Amino acid sequence: MNTVKGKGLLKVTGILMIIGGILCAILALIGILGAGLILAGSSNPSIAGLSGYTSHELANVGNFTIVASVVAIIGGIIELVGGILGVKKSGVPNSAKPCVVVGIIIIAFSLVSTVFTLLNSIDNINFFSLLSSSLIGLVLPILYLVGAALNLKN
Repeated sequence: MNTVKGKGLLKVTGILMIIGGILCAILALIGILGAGLILAGSSNPSIAGLSGYTSHELANVGNFTIVASVVAIIGGIIELVGGILGVKKSGVPNSAKPCVVVGIIIIAFSLVSTVFTLLNSIDNINFFSLLSSSLIGLVLPILYLVGAALNLKN
């Protein structure tokens, strides 16, 4: 029996990416709701219990959070699509070309996420935290890409 190289790796990482994509999209939607609350409180920070911040600062944080959340939703959807493709293509030899493309896009989104994290913590940079979250965010897409590449070599 001829087995497909990378089948298990592509299938397992695909399933994990489906779960991660769904969670990412849900949490990003919650982030947008939180940004809406911040923006609502920015009109009168003292009433909203945010008297330590100016309206301008709160508006900037709210807007930044919305942009980051929209990027996260897009990334979550791409991760979900990539996971579904990985699970579907895992058993079919030489069929993972779309998975390679999606894997590269997901790695790019992970790097964008690292930049957002860096920008968000510019005053209090914890390089260990940044490095560890970046590495964790890259491990799954890289393993997915390896599984897809092995599939293409069949």
